[in-house]
Amino acid sequence: MWKPALLTLLLASPAWATVAPLSIDEDATWTLADSPIEVEASCRVYEGATLTIEPGVQVWMHPDASLRISGELIARGTADAPIVFTSAPGDEFAPWLSVLFEDSSVDATFEAVDDYVAGSIVEHCTFEHATRALDLDGASPYITSNTFVDNDCDCDDTQVGGAALHIGPDSAPRVRGNRFENNSVGTIAWGGAVYAHSAAPILQGNTFVGNSGPYGGALCTSSHYAPIVGNTFTDNTTNWEGGGVSLYSSSPAFFDNTLTGNTGVLDGAAIHVCIDCFPHATPLMMDNVVVDNILSSEFGAAGVGAAYMRVFRDNDLHGNLAADQPSDFGWFNEWLDLYRPWVTAPDISRNWWGTTDAAAIERAIHDGADEEGLGVVTWDPPRDAPAAASRTRVGVTTTRLHYHQEGLEMPLYVTLYNPGAERAADLLLLVQVGDAAPMPWLGALDFPGAERRGDLLRLTLPEDSVWFGVPLEPGYAPADASLDHLTWHAVLLDPDTGAALDSAVSARVDLFDDQGVQR
Repeated sequence: MWKPALLTLLLASPAWATVAPLSIDEDATWTLADSPIEVEASCRVYEGATLTIEPGVQVWMHPDASLRISGELIARGTADAPIVFTSAPGDEFAPWLSVLFEDSSVDATFEAVDDYVAGSIVEHCTFEHATRALDLDGASPYITSNTFVDNDCDCDDTQVGGAALHIGPDSAPRVRGNRFENNSVGTIAWGGAVYAHSAAPILQGNTFVGNSGPYGGALCTSSHYAPIVGNTFTDNTTNWEGGGVSLYSSSPAFFDNTLTGNTGVLDGAAIHVCIDCFPHATPLMMDNVVVDNILSSEFGAAGVGAAYMRVFRDNDLHGNLAADQPSDFGWFNEWLDLYRPWVTAPDISRNWWGTTDAAAIERAIHDGADEEGLGVVTWDPPRDAPAAASRTRVGVTTTRLHYHQEGLEMPLYVTLYNPGAERAADLLLLVQVGDAAPMPWLGALDFPGAERRGDLLRLTLPEDSVWFGVPLEPGYAPADASLDHLTWHAVLLDPDTGAALDSAVSARVDLFDDQGVQR
């Protein structure tokens, strides 16, 4: 029997499709009049060529087919007329491969922090039924306002994850305002929807719903230091660690994210901050909402499970359950003899736990008070109510908690996040050598329009913006034995009153000798 939906589809589908060439070596446009475009095998856009895809175009991808971008791709749909990358009719159960951006592809460029100017862009596109819908190999296109749905990477031990978006080494895309829904990876892969490794993507304002994977149901990062801000993670799941997010050897500014209804088995139904990776994951977590996430076992934390943390404050954590018991935060640092108290016994005060009752807060935190051999966190004083709406923030961090190998780079990472209206702010960046008094850092910052005003940098932060930079990358050199640590501090000030917009954020590193023994 004919079904109305099928009849509508057949009547709407053309009797023919335009077959894509195997190579594009000069500028070309896939027009709506030519749609659908059928990619029967791998199609390559060569260096020096630009492929433009018009709004409303359907791109039919055959099994094992890819669109490889060595040049430039301009794929700009609209909200009402998205570009759709999907399986060719009849091949819905045989996934296509990827839209692959190679290292030679033209990166996106921006002005005024994050206003797109030129270069490769993927906007208002829908990607479905791929093995790895977007794959970035040393490439940095602008990826915004897209929908990634029902992509599935049945990854084996030779592959990594990211069924919707794989961000490979040396890639630094802006990934903003996208929706990732019902994407999944195989039993040993990382990142059900997005996997970023040895890369610097800025992940801002994305929505992750119903994705699944063993390490990071929605998102997994490895060796990642760029900001993860303003995202929403809902109903994602893992059969291992990190129902929403898994952070491996990563130290991002993790600000203003919402994680609710995510589920897991072993640790971090919402967020897993790796316990035994090296370099250790040491994120800065502020202004996040982590509520009502569920872990099926009692062996980890349902809300946030971690062993190292740079900053953890002004977060809203409550209602997270592990084996039906309160489990908002787990501190699993076991290396008490290797690290100093600032690492193993951190201050996590100024968070809202859904209550001010001390006994109830203690029940929801797992640390050395519950398990011998673990570090002990200090949660008192807590907030007496949830923090105000997300705010302008600065973050500073490094790749490691300690350095000992001569010549090893010690980069300083700086994040500036302004989720509200445009505003001016003064940045004060300080360096403290050992226990000496902090001294202003007077170097340049590659922030558009930054003006040096004595010890301060005057910045104009655009509306709803995030900036990430690496102002310096010194190499470790053994110094006087009396120098055993240094600390970076950053604070934003009101340019009119000089008052701090918030407490300073600090990043300390300990210095070791050549044998890895702390001085």
